[in-house]
Amino acid sequence: MNPQELVLGIQFNSFECGGTAIGVCISHNIADAASVFTFVKSWAASTRGDGDLVRVEFASDRVFPPRNSSGFQTRSGITKENIVAMRSVFSASEIEAIRDRYTAYNTNQERPSRVEALSAFI
Repeated sequence: MNPQELVLGIQFNSFECGGTAIGVCISHNIADAASVFTFVKSWAASTRGDGDLVRVEFASDRVFPPRNSSGFQTRSGITKENIVAMRSVFSASEIEAIRDRYTAYNTNQERPSRVEALSAFI
């Protein structure tokens, strides 16, 4: 089986300092983000010995049964006409000015990151 066919991958790393890290990669075909987070939280609670566990059930096929899409045309309705694309470019000084303006307005909060400032601005 090659890595492109895996539906679930778990990597455990143990560091010399005594720390550990666990990476989880799961196919979107079997779980969405909420299901994965619930699974990981329940797994962590189980390893801690918590008695209150959330039962994770990957049952999207019962909740959202597959439809008959035999007549579906993947290219129907997709055209290259009337497509609008926009790109905004901000210099470093413009981003800093936006961050400064936010900080001056909200003195009780910490300074926003570049991404936070631009997201709020846009």
